[in-house]
Amino acid sequence: MVHISTDYVFNGNTDTPWRIFDARDPINAYGYSKYLGERYLEVVNPKYFLVRTSWLFGMVGLTS
Repeated sequence: MVHISTDYVFNGNTDTPWRIFDARDPINAYGYSKYLGERYLEVVNPKYFLVRTSWLFGMVGLTS
C-alpha cells in the first residue's frame, strides 16, 4: 500500500528538514485530516509506504 500525505502533519516549528520519525503535530484542519489518514493506515495495514509531499499543486490563472 502506498499512501500520499503531506508535511502539514507537522507544526512547522523547525529550521531543519523533517525526519521520518519526528512527532506529528498538525496545526490546522487539513493537517489533522492527513494525520488521521496516516494513523488509519498504520492500524489497518502495517505494510505500507508513506510519501509526504511539501508542495501543493494546482492550476491557477488558466483562462479559456
